Amino acid sequence: MKHRRFSPSGLASSDDLNSPFSPFFTQEAWILKRTMTFVARPPPCLNTTMYTSRDQLQSQSALIQLSPVQAEDNPALAKLIIETLLEFGCSGPGYACNDPETQQMFETYANTGSQQKSRYWVLKQAETLLGGGGYAPLKGGGSDTCELQKLYFSPRLRGLGWGKKLMAHILEQAAQDGYRQMYLETIPEMTQAISLYERMGFTYIANALGDTGHHRCDVFMVKQL
Repeated sequence: MKHRRFSPSGLASSDDLNSPFSPFFTQEAWILKRTMTFVARPPPCLNTTMYTSRDQLQSQSALIQLSPVQAEDNPALAKLIIETLLEFGCSGPGYACNDPETQQMFETYANTGSQQKSRYWVLKQAETLLGGGGYAPLKGGGSDTCELQKLYFSPRLRGLGWGKKLMAHILEQAAQDGYRQMYLETIPEMTQAISLYERMGFTYIANALGDTGHHRCDVFMVKQL
């Protein structure tokens, strides 16, 4: 019977393994060498493109500007609102896409004087509109309650932290305008938005407030300002 030979340590050395003429070069040692080589030389990262793309999006965030809505924003903003709602299967009566103000956002929120109670902001990179959100008095609600209105973001902007930044700005401005409570309504399918609302301190209520006309929405939340 043939006996395999081993080094004093119990394993063949790397020099032994590299030489097929060595007495230590057995089939098992060859397999061990191949395994060690594979572990020592992992394949190139397959996600390089993904990470590069993500880094590019994050670096571009510094170029995004927050500003009050302007008349020239109306077409792009209406398109964003309608496309986002359609993305989640929201079409027909009972949704914001059918609100008259969707087609004339600037005129809806263009208040003047010290009694301004409705505001809306847009997020733009150069001339490209990427998102928006605002508030107005809740229709059919108390004078101290406003409604979060038309908070929508382009898919390319989601997940970069701009939802939280815009929401914080909206909440701060609403409190400065004298509101004591902000109300919102949405649909269960908008899970990412609902998660944002929860993180910003909104809590669930059982029934709708006011008379927004959005009878297809069935998630209701409020936050004390």
